[in-house]
Amino acid sequence: LIEPHTHPLASAALGSAIDVSGFTHDSPEAVREALEEGVQRFAPQPWLIAFGWDPVMMPDLESPTLAELDALSPDKPLVILEQMMHEAYANSAALEAAGITRDTPDPPGASFGRDEDGEPNGVIHELGALNLVLAAMPPVPPALSELLLRWQYGAYARAGFTTIGVLGPVGRVDDPIGMMRSLGADSSVPVRAVIYGLPKHLDADSVPDDAVDSRVILRGVKFWMDGSPYTGGAAFAEPYEDSELVRDRLGLPPGHLGPLNYEPDAFTEAIEPFHRAGYRVAVHTQGERAIDRALDAIEDLLSRRPWADHRHRLEHNALITSEQIARAKELGVELSFFVDHIYYYGHQLPNLVGDRAERYMPLGSALAAGHRSTIHTDNPATPVGPFRAMRTTLLRTPRSGGEPLGTDERITIEHALQSVTTNAARQLGVEAHRGSLEVGKAADLVQLTHNPLDTPATELADIEVLGTWIDGQPVDTRKASRPNLDLALLALRQLVAF
Repeated sequence: LIEPHTHPLASAALGSAIDVSGFTHDSPEAVREALEEGVQRFAPQPWLIAFGWDPVMMPDLESPTLAELDALSPDKPLVILEQMMHEAYANSAALEAAGITRDTPDPPGASFGRDEDGEPNGVIHELGALNLVLAAMPPVPPALSELLLRWQYGAYARAGFTTIGVLGPVGRVDDPIGMMRSLGADSSVPVRAVIYGLPKHLDADSVPDDAVDSRVILRGVKFWMDGSPYTGGAAFAEPYEDSELVRDRLGLPPGHLGPLNYEPDAFTEAIEPFHRAGYRVAVHTQGERAIDRALDAIEDLLSRRPWADHRHRLEHNALITSEQIARAKELGVELSFFVDHIYYYGHQLPNLVGDRAERYMPLGSALAAGHRSTIHTDNPATPVGPFRAMRTTLLRTPRSGGEPLGTDERITIEHALQSVTTNAARQLGVEAHRGSLEVGKAADLVQLTHNPLDTPATELADIEVLGTWIDGQPVDTRKASRPNLDLALLALRQLVAF
């Protein structure tokens, strides 16, 4: 199995965060109790991070005020991250540590919430603003970062993945690509990685790796064209629905349209050097306007600098239209869908986008147009779980129950398996080496309790992984493996030195 879009560094870093998610809590009272207890439990940490705040999944959850955040943690920086990590709340200590004041300009495509006097009120909208705050966090000892990443790699392997696509290595590491390359030199690491680096991590004058058989491959570059549908950041073609959820919970005015992060010429200019150097470009696109802008830039580049097998990618594709699907196919642009939106947020999608919910994450339309699409879980945005995601492509039923959304967009179990095996290998450019069981390819295998092809769709998520192999050898996914224990001792020494 291959996960084509995930964020292992962010997942690793958030492993010790205070859990306030709707995946594990069923009421606002439970969330706030977990936050209060977590602040006390994590008091020795220099910064307090909570992860999973989700007013869409839990509609009675009221956003914390700056006064409430300061009461929770008067002295230590506290940041609460929304589940999709496109919005956050920071207390005064965190804002001060990051140097955020009334005079701080809003980054492109992002903003800091402000009160009636123009002072920051603790609300952080989108990644550009969030990154300015998180950049002020103290560094983590290198060995501890590596240990946490190895543990996260083990979590992928325990879920049955042998290869992951790292779509933007976001995290508190000075040289994330270097760290992942170093891990890739160790045959005991339990998963392979194909990396799409952030522009700031890459030298456009260099070239990507051309190998297909390495444990770690630098393949492309990742950009964000819009934001999350659940914070008002998705650049839809039509406004968000005029509903209580949108008006009162998300605080969006009637007629709201999410912003685009790049002007047309600016985006073309941003991706051109990477296209020219041979990097595959992956673009976060949720709304139709974001998709159009990405496709416009790619079409412009291809007209001037043809590349027959570029495999540039559009990520997530919440409301991609049939016309855009056809255009992407004509341009050779790959599609990857974040189907967990249907499962975890399907009960709220009609309140978010109205009747458009019926064409949300249109895998069936992409398949009919000839795309070899993939599905992903974008961990840590949703939990690692390939069989849950496959089940959603077959059923399209929300976790909370009710009628399925967009039954015309269902696909078969055969196509669902292809989306996390052969299609995913092709999308990552490693299909000559893995993704299917053929003579001459790597013996990357997973042993399951049940055959997905013979399992009822409603029971797919109950399939368990018995073991994972890379190159025909079983991988050790234990946190307490010998390499991890050695690294833990080094991390302890570095922590003492810090």
